[in-house]
Amino acid sequence: MRNRYAPWVKRITGNSQEPSVPPAPGPFIRTRRRRKSVAGLALGVALGIAGALGAAPQAVAAGVANSTPDSALASVPQQVLFAAGTAGYGCFRIPALVRTKNGSLLAFAEGRADPACGDRGDNDLVERRSTDDGRTWGPIRVVASGDTAPDAYGTGPVPPGIQAGSPVTRSNPAPVVDLLNGRVYLLSTSNPVNNSYPRLPWVQESTDDGVSWSPPTLLNVHLDPNPPAGGSNWFATGPGHGVQLTGGSHPGRLVVGAHEKDGGEAFAGYLYLDPNADDTATWSAAHAVDSHTSTSGYYPSEVSVTEVGNGQVYAAARDEDGGATGAHRVAATVPDPVGTAVPSVPAFVPDALPSPGNIQGSVLTVQKTDATHQQELLLSAPKEVVTSPPDKAGQPKKTNMTIWAKCGTGAWNAGTPISGTVADRAGYSDLALLADSEIGLLYEGGANFSAAEIRFTRFSQAQLNTGCNTPPPGTSPQAVPDLAGSTPDASPQANDAYLDGTASLSGTDPLSTPATPDPTSQTFDKNLALSGGGFADVPYSRSLRTGTGDFTYSLWFKYQQQAADEPDRILFWSYGTGSTKPQVWLRTQSGTNNATGNRLYAWAQGGAADTASVTSNDTVCGCAFGDNKWHFVTLTRTGTQLSLQVDQRAAAPGTGAVTGDVTDDPASGVLGVRIGAKPDAAASNPFVGTIDEFRLYHSALTAAQRGVLAAPATSAAPVASTDPQQDAAANNSLLLRLPFQTVDQTSAPNLSTTVNGLDDESEHCTDGTLLGGSHVASASPEFGDALTISAADPGVTSELTPALDVADHDFTYSMWFRFSAATNNTARALLWAYGPKGTTTPA
Repeated sequence: MRNRYAPWVKRITGNSQEPSVPPAPGPFIRTRRRRKSVAGLALGVALGIAGALGAAPQAVAAGVANSTPDSALASVPQQVLFAAGTAGYGCFRIPALVRTKNGSLLAFAEGRADPACGDRGDNDLVERRSTDDGRTWGPIRVVASGDTAPDAYGTGPVPPGIQAGSPVTRSNPAPVVDLLNGRVYLLSTSNPVNNSYPRLPWVQESTDDGVSWSPPTLLNVHLDPNPPAGGSNWFATGPGHGVQLTGGSHPGRLVVGAHEKDGGEAFAGYLYLDPNADDTATWSAAHAVDSHTSTSGYYPSEVSVTEVGNGQVYAAARDEDGGATGAHRVAATVPDPVGTAVPSVPAFVPDALPSPGNIQGSVLTVQKTDATHQQELLLSAPKEVVTSPPDKAGQPKKTNMTIWAKCGTGAWNAGTPISGTVADRAGYSDLALLADSEIGLLYEGGANFSAAEIRFTRFSQAQLNTGCNTPPPGTSPQAVPDLAGSTPDASPQANDAYLDGTASLSGTDPLSTPATPDPTSQTFDKNLALSGGGFADVPYSRSLRTGTGDFTYSLWFKYQQQAADEPDRILFWSYGTGSTKPQVWLRTQSGTNNATGNRLYAWAQGGAADTASVTSNDTVCGCAFGDNKWHFVTLTRTGTQLSLQVDQRAAAPGTGAVTGDVTDDPASGVLGVRIGAKPDAAASNPFVGTIDEFRLYHSALTAAQRGVLAAPATSAAPVASTDPQQDAAANNSLLLRLPFQTVDQTSAPNLSTTVNGLDDESEHCTDGTLLGGSHVASASPEFGDALTISAADPGVTSELTPALDVADHDFTYSMWFRFSAATNNTARALLWAYGPKGTTTPA
């Protein structure tokens, strides 16, 4: 836990990186509220006020530090998924990573409101989701809110000990996946925002691959066999992923690490669930013993679990005391319980684990023992502990995130660093097994502050050189896109488009003009501008796969034909290139380049002999719709047939029939969707013009539904007709919607500035900012520490929050103070609130 008297770093958030347009119908996404900065309450001039004070930490760096490669993993690509000072949060901490049955990666973290990045405050649990093994990621979504929203306390009444209407601190995400039915569980804990009790465990569920979540439900579980009355135990789930057992007496059982502390006792172990068909099973706690005895001195916490042997659970924990050796790493192996017996967790003891310091670590079984392989375990944690200069609050620094490996019953190896430099700070982490023999790592890191960023990286097992008969690295052809900047997908699938070359967004600010297309005046709000040297790429993900099913592409486009025989212009191209590859595309064709005149030409194929095409001739300007006016086009597959509509005018029936899968298998190198060029190395046949409101549905829209998208006033709306049930099905089939309203930069600017501050220890989070810059703590016989006030350091001020707005109600201020009277008897202000002296403003 963080020292409650530690100072905080105020982060000024100026780039939320959120879409500028409303999301499409789907799971509700909560947006983090912002607080206004208004003058509030000031304390102290030239006197000592009882309180607390500490030295300010270093400013937070915003980017991934460059590193000098000195290991096999020094040059692996790294992505910043959560950056301090963005999305309305002071920082993000406590990562957790899990891979679902469908292959999606879910990355969780605590979104901390406190600018100090402290453990207290109305913190949320947040999530990002990837459907391509971490190559691209969706937006930040709130999974469990810490504010006073209706779901802040989960289902049922407000738990005992929590004041109704007060925010709570959400913490310790611990996800686990049922690989049999695809359900994802997220366990977590909460406590009042002033870091008091009760500390309660919760569970949430997702049945749609992590897209949406149930409200939190309170768990009635205890590892302590005799929990004290009043809920004064400290309970913690994980943090980090849980596991599903595959062997032993209970295959299918879900296991999540947990610990519970009561005074000097420490009960560490796990929670477990035996899922059933109707989802009525309840979570239970394993029997745990007190590992913190007078003879051992071990204090296990932050338990990471993995399966070893035949149904046995290996639990590795942080040892907060370090025991007799100062190792800070202990473990316990839990035998496979027989029948209905409750698992019994032995005391945690040192187990020759690497000892990187007093911090959490993650363990993962990447392969089990079989005829050709030894069991292989991995551990992630910072490797180095630097004691001078110390971290904030005087703690040693943890640096150099490292992966250790252990083969069979052998010893742990020396470890393989990730960052490539011991100067790079590191913190908590979590591991996940990906496809193609790859490992995913989610970890805290930063050049000067370990909570500056939460980063994701992926690497092959072979790169670790463990000698465990490791499978060869996979041959997945999926590439990480150029991360120069992306424009958000407003559908629930979060298939963002990455701009390349000269592609950019043009047009007026959508906040100042109506977000509707106007074919007459030929103006949109914002749109994708293509000058022939750029395009927008949507990388392949499973959610873009239409397979053998129906689909509808829709978009608005505008361009000026430059010559009667100019080359074909690609509006979009999906999935593959070449005469035998599955693909779907739409292009313009000008006069002398085809036998039938100026037209739009669409094509879909499942293979070399499985093709369909359709064209729409331009009978208005004879220029392939290149009249510099906006046109609306839809391309629809219904069964085996293609149909094309331009400005709601249906083209003549097409030729051929496509019966197969137009998407291809990912192992064959299937591409995503490229807008504005052919997806070959040369980006051939580039489009020159503007494109807007690009959509892909996994259904064949009706004429009425297409008409909604074709009307200027409703072009940005969900589809609608006279059949609500049919419309709901169509809107739920939306796979991609690119409104082209904003570009998110992948490297957030440094939005942090360092100031001295004091925490508000009430449940209202009205923190104080210290005026001046060199306050020191002075002795106070009443409380130990007090705030020293001087002319150079004149006190502390708090912003006006609803909690400070007493209006015309009763109030009481209280404080301790001590000062030496000056000979001139100048007035000294102990407190001043709400208004300046000498005006009509209330004070």
